[in-house]
Amino acid sequence: MRKTFLYNRIGAVEDILRQYTEVTMTVTNLAKKWDVTPRSIQRLVEKHGIVRTIAEGNRVTAKLKNYDALRKTPEQKARRKSLPRKLRYEMMLSAVKCVVCNAPKESVWLQIDHIDGNAENNDRSNLQILCMDCNQGKR
Repeated sequence: MRKTFLYNRIGAVEDILRQYTEVTMTVTNLAKKWDVTPRSIQRLVEKHGIVRTIAEGNRVTAKLKNYDALRKTPEQKARRKSLPRKLRYEMMLSAVKCVVCNAPKESVWLQIDHIDGNAENNDRSNLQILCMDCNQGKR
């Protein structure tokens, strides 16, 4: 009954096929719009020999997130300086335990942390030794 209902609507088949091939709507949304089942849309499309690739189907269903706003600019990347190896080596050599939880270096993985959170400030007074749990827990 729904099939004849769909075919009796003027321009319905052409509109469905156009929207399907232009990859503007999902099969489910087309079915809701025309008050038919998704399977009847699929049958109609198959009957007309139209095939949607997986990539085209994904383009409709999954809206891609724009990560450009989250990426650092080249200026931001260039501004951050890595901790000099000599300073890192001296601090790790002199480290005995985590500053926060006092866990000994034999039982935990120690890391060097910036106290003020500014990764550009590599002054020795701004650095402290923390275990991995304490360093990740402060974020």
